[in-house]
Amino acid sequence: MRKMLEGLTEKIKKTDVDYLDLRLEEKSGVDFSIKKSEVENIAETESVGYGIRALYKGRWGFTSANDISKIEEKIDEAITFAKLAGNSKSQFYKVDPINDTISSPMKIDPTKIPLDEKVSLFLNYYKIISNFDKRIQGSSSLRYKDQGVKKYFLNSQGSFIEQETRRIGYTVNVITRENDNIQRGYTVNSSLKDERIIYGLEETIKETCKIALDLLGAKPIKAGTYTVVTNPELTGVFAHEAFGHLSEADYLYKDKDMQKVMKLERSFGKPILNIVDDSALKGIYGTYAYDDDGVPTQKTYLIKKGKLVGRLHSRETAGLMREQPTGNARAISYRYMPIVRMTNTYIENGKTTFEDIIKDIKIGVYAVGALGGQTNTDNFVFGSKYGYMIRDGKVAELVKDVRLSGNVFETLKNIDMVGNDFELSSSLGGCGKGGQSPLPISHGGPHIRIQNVVIGGK
Repeated sequence: MRKMLEGLTEKIKKTDVDYLDLRLEEKSGVDFSIKKSEVENIAETESVGYGIRALYKGRWGFTSANDISKIEEKIDEAITFAKLAGNSKSQFYKVDPINDTISSPMKIDPTKIPLDEKVSLFLNYYKIISNFDKRIQGSSSLRYKDQGVKKYFLNSQGSFIEQETRRIGYTVNVITRENDNIQRGYTVNSSLKDERIIYGLEETIKETCKIALDLLGAKPIKAGTYTVVTNPELTGVFAHEAFGHLSEADYLYKDKDMQKVMKLERSFGKPILNIVDDSALKGIYGTYAYDDDGVPTQKTYLIKKGKLVGRLHSRETAGLMREQPTGNARAISYRYMPIVRMTNTYIENGKTTFEDIIKDIKIGVYAVGALGGQTNTDNFVFGSKYGYMIRDGKVAELVKDVRLSGNVFETLKNIDMVGNDFELSSSLGGCGKGGQSPLPISHGGPHIRIQNVVIGGK
């Protein structure tokens, strides 16, 4: 494949448009679920395809296909589309050409592990669920997924990048029922550096079963306004969903009113608050070496010491807003145009212990995990997997139906403590935007304390 693409480099360089790039992907993997002790929804995939985009006088032409023999024809097609649409001036930030090859850090390719070995392993895991308690329902499930991707990137400015990525992960979904009371325990984990995460899950599965059973006896939380402590997973979901999307420049440059709100150097929180998007973290689910513009990955501070200091860019949005590209142009596959997307988004570690965070809370809520939610510009509603009341500085009884809501900017200002126990989380799903989902991402942070959070119970 590489030799064939190298043969196209001169043709791509000589195109009479402002810019052109080609992304080719070779992808393979398996995805299956287990429910009622049986394998279902099993899919083993293998595909090759490419996408070509051309920029001419401020407008794009894009085409994608699977037939490699037509690749030169498709280059001409993308150019034709761009020339039909072009009517202004292209603003595409100039970067130096890159030639590089990136290998996966994973020692064993999970797509090469025999399918029957994977299925047998997870069927044995399911026995733990089905034998744990009679209140556990047959709708409980396990899911396994792996994927190997090799991506080639060429552009008219002379870049040629080859990147290999391998991912693996699982979910444990335990449903319990007692009369009309239905509860759920949910655990997910994934990696692009360690294929061993799928082994030795017995205790993880038992813990997930236990919390699903304990929630049957938990009382719904009483609605009100509380001091809330979020665990690392929920901290990360807040950073991603409530603030990260506001920092994506393809959204910002079109909205003049929001540009005024998201003005650089504006204070959004206390000096202890730092929010980061970092695609350069080693081995994390949302990590890559170069984005789909061919720009190197980097650590981008969005908020630093409480102030807005950055936003996420593609080469196009960087050109339009006269700022630096950040390596955040991403597409879920060759079938789509890259758009500005997050990677690994988190609140940075602080210095406060969990015990110090809760010690002076008279009555509050410790919210654990994230289970659904939505944002509407600067407002949010998140569901937590479950929570615990905090009483007189101690974690107390388990509660359910914990839903947090509020205004993003007010909530940021109300973060008054940041823990020292940073963790990252990722899932088999990912982020959705512009019809492109799921895109691999991670999110996280330490425990944080937030004053005056509205909690809506059942």
